[in-house]
This record gives sequence, structure tokens and C-alpha cells, in this order.
Amino acid sequence: MKLALSDNIRALRKEKGLTQEQLAEVLNVTTGAVHKWEAGLSIPELDMILKLAELFSTSVDALLGYQIQDDRLETIKERISAYCRVMDPEAIPEAEKALLKYPNTFEIVHICAIVYLIYGMADSDKALIRRGKDLMEKTLQLLPQNKDPKISEHTIYKDISMAYYALGEIDKCVDMMKKNNVGGLFNDEIGSILAFEKRADVAEPFLSEGLLLGVSGLVNVATGYAMIFLHRRDFVSARDVLLWGCGLVTGLKRRDEAGYMDKMYVEMLVMLSAAQLRTDGREAAEETVRRALEVAERFDAAPDFGLSDIKFVSGLEEYSNHDAMGATAAEAIKNILGYMGDPEAEALWEEARSPENT
Repeated sequence: MKLALSDNIRALRKEKGLTQEQLAEVLNVTTGAVHKWEAGLSIPELDMILKLAELFSTSVDALLGYQIQDDRLETIKERISAYCRVMDPEAIPEAEKALLKYPNTFEIVHICAIVYLIYGMADSDKALIRRGKDLMEKTLQLLPQNKDPKISEHTIYKDISMAYYALGEIDKCVDMMKKNNVGGLFNDEIGSILAFEKRADVAEPFLSEGLLLGVSGLVNVATGYAMIFLHRRDFVSARDVLLWGCGLVTGLKRRDEAGYMDKMYVEMLVMLSAAQLRTDGREAAEETVRRALEVAERFDAAPDFGLSDIKFVSGLEEYSNHDAMGATAAEAIKNILGYMGDPEAEALWEEARSPENT
């Protein structure tokens, strides 16, 4: 069994912004003692380990870096997850047994907190919701044990805030989400909650930012999948995901004048033409190329990277959209053709841009 006590003392001390001398003063020990702990030359007495855990607001398990080497832990997690997938009521007693066995293990406490929140919200059972909230708050103390990059302090606070929402404590819910809204991660949820609470004046800016991030994310998903499918030569899937993406963009475009949505549209049309060349035939691909060139020319004649052409978005006049495909739509076409590395598609575009076709 390997402990990481020395590394954890050093890391938690620095996280608190303390020097070795300051930590020694707080604990009423010598600076040399702290130095030896952090260098792994000595181990604090048990009562001192308890003081350190309390000072750093963590558990003794986490401070020691103790890792449970027991395959049954994974088995318990899998069993609890299986119960949750079908909302089997056995998930609750299974969670209780797991907590009795591993009361200070992040993975178990976290999954059990989720169980109580899921079942509590499904049944409007406030006792279960409070139990889930309390356990989720405990995971913050155990967070140093976490190895899942998808889970962070912010995602945990989000789960706690949703517990407050289910308990009817709306202001606590929204305040907690706002404090942990890193990169606008919770804009859509904050906006939706405020809208349902009939607070439209404060909900709309969050919904607008949420829409902007959502559209950008979905366009990235569509083009990313499309590139994968094109390289796999799965042209049907590439065409289908791009048609969905094009529909999303055109459906959210506010007006006919040029705007950034046009540039996103052009970028997807480039890939769509390559897919259509193998699925719907050359005529369909040529029509897509012509449409892309028309939209690209219109955008490049009066480029606008603002958000004014996106439906529903308001109050974000200072924002602008940019991507890595080039400053103009023409550059984006060239760059995407290069990424695809498709000679037939490139020939199609060269032919469409030749003087006799313009």
C-alpha cells in the first residue's frame, strides 16, 4: 500500500497559500518538522494527521492518499448503476450498504449521492433529495481522491444546486450555479430555471449566451463527425449529419443579409458536397458547391462576425464569433478541402470556380 501523505501535505499547504513556516506556526510545531513531513523523512503522529485533515478541510483517507485495492468496489458501482438504469428500487438499499462499507471513498460517496438525487427527484421525496445533497457536499471534502476528469468542483456544485432546485430553494440554486458558471457552462440551465420562475428579464441574457454556446458546440459536433465519416468513406452518415447541421444553422439565421452564420453554413456545405458526390450524384454536389460559393461571396463582400443574424439572441452586441478555418469564407473553403484531402472533391470545386463557370 503506497501513501502519498508527504505530497498531499505539500500540495494542500500551497493550495492554502501557506509557507512551511506559517503551517508550522498554525500547528505549533517546528519548521523542520513540516520540512521532514513534506520530504517524506518522517510521518506526523496520528493526532497531528487529524489536525492536518481538519485544517485542509479534507478527509484522513484523502490526506493519506490511501487507495482501496479491492475489486468489489467496482462491482458495487456497476451494480448500483445497473439498478439506476431501470430505476430499480434496490438501488437505495444497495447505496446504503456501499456507504457503510466505504464511507470515505470518493467514488462510492459520489455515485450514492447521485442515486439519492435521482430517486428523490423522480418521487418528489425531499428526504432522499436532502440525503443526496448532503452526500454530494461530502464529496467536496473527498475530491482529492477523484480520478475522473469529467467530475470537478464545479460539476459537484451544479448537482448540489439542482438539489436545492428540487427542494424549492430557487435562489440558492441559481446563486450556486452563477458562482460556478465557468465558461458559461450552466448558462442554459440558469436561463431555463429563471424562465420557468417567470423572471424573463434576467433569464434572457443567460439563454442567449446558452444558445450561442450550444449552436457553436453542435456545429463542431456536426463537422467533427462529418470529417470522421468522410475519412472512413461512410458518405451516407457524413451527408446525414451535415444536412442536420445545415438545417440547424439555416433554421437559426435571422435575416437574409450576410452574417457569421453564413460562414458556418459554407464550411458545412464544403464537406456536404464531398459526401453528395458519392451518395446523391454529381448534379446534387454541384448545386451544393454553387450555393456555397454564392453564400461565401456574399459574406466576404461584407464580413460580419457579430451575432445579429442569430435568431432569439439579444443583449450580446459586444460578442463576436470566430473560428480557426480562416478569416474569410474563401479561406475556410480552401482549408477544409485541405483537411479532407479528397482529390475528387477538390476537382469539383476547381471546376466550379473556373472562369467559364463564373
